[in-house]
Amino acid sequence: MSSLIASTAPLAPPSAPLPSTTAASTVGAIVAFAVRKGLPFTRIAEATGLDVADLLRPEARIPDQAMGALWLAIERGLPGQAVGLELARQAPLSFLGPVLQVARYAPCARAALEVFLRFRGVVSTDFRPALREEAEETVLTLHHPQDDVAYVGSAPETLIGLSIRFLREELGAGAMLRRVELVHQPYVSRRTYEEAFGVEVRFGQRDNAIVMHTAALDRPLDGGDRMRFDALLAHLDALHQPPSTAAAATDLHRVHDAIAHNARSGEYGAEALARRVGTSLRTLERLARAHGTTVRRLLEEVRESHARRLLRDPRLSVDEISALLGYSAESAFRRAFKRWSGTSPSAFRRGLRGTA
Repeated sequence: MSSLIASTAPLAPPSAPLPSTTAASTVGAIVAFAVRKGLPFTRIAEATGLDVADLLRPEARIPDQAMGALWLAIERGLPGQAVGLELARQAPLSFLGPVLQVARYAPCARAALEVFLRFRGVVSTDFRPALREEAEETVLTLHHPQDDVAYVGSAPETLIGLSIRFLREELGAGAMLRRVELVHQPYVSRRTYEEAFGVEVRFGQRDNAIVMHTAALDRPLDGGDRMRFDALLAHLDALHQPPSTAAAATDLHRVHDAIAHNARSGEYGAEALARRVGTSLRTLERLARAHGTTVRRLLEEVRESHARRLLRDPRLSVDEISALLGYSAESAFRRAFKRWSGTSPSAFRRGLRGTA
């Protein structure tokens, strides 16, 4: 009797804020880098509580508390090294996820920065960037609450380095950069920092920030494509809306709303969904069974529906669609789509052309 009551009782509202998380693929890349630099994985595991299985699930999310512990372990295990600068130079820009796929077609730098701010949860669900515009300078500050708990300079160095690479390599907007400001003192020589960032670097500042020329924000970018940019942005927005086919039951509506909310940070995990709804995974599974489905099926139905809609837009590449759906690699999306439909994304598109 108790299980029947539990399965049909209304879900309680969330009682506590959800823990901030980062994509496991991002954490895994940082771990792999640290190991290549000579930091034993056993020390990383001891400091963070993570194991290999945690990092091999490409769509999982890692609590930012573990991420902070990882950066501390790196700083203590590799002292006196420009770890953040080196990682920023080597890491793929795909760290930025769907933000990269959309912002690379921005008509101007301001539009690209607005996408970065709007979808900041892709980097970390509690990441708090801000843009402060003045007559001569515009300052992009990069802050995470974890910095207030245990500050490690390598983390903002990495993010700033990746952001500068994006502005230069993807937007061709390197000339808009004025300087970099860092809260901490340098780990290596000032010259090393300025060679890495390509601009003046000031240490001991109030915020970690990228300072840009305000006049450059609205200049047209050579690679800008307004039509493609608008299409990708519209699709990304649509992915974050609850599906119109949501069940009539109020509790199931809440589940669909939670799926859409989590998608903002590329989170499609069952445990994260349960936290967002404000219940246990077991109770959520019982609710799904009461409606003749499963939590995994609910998650995959939404993702598959989005995938099919995105594939109907010939302006989007499969790689762009993969990023919009929160996959860490195009190959992972291809495997998932083959599992859902029995065919590849490319074959699905060819079929659409054949019936047009």
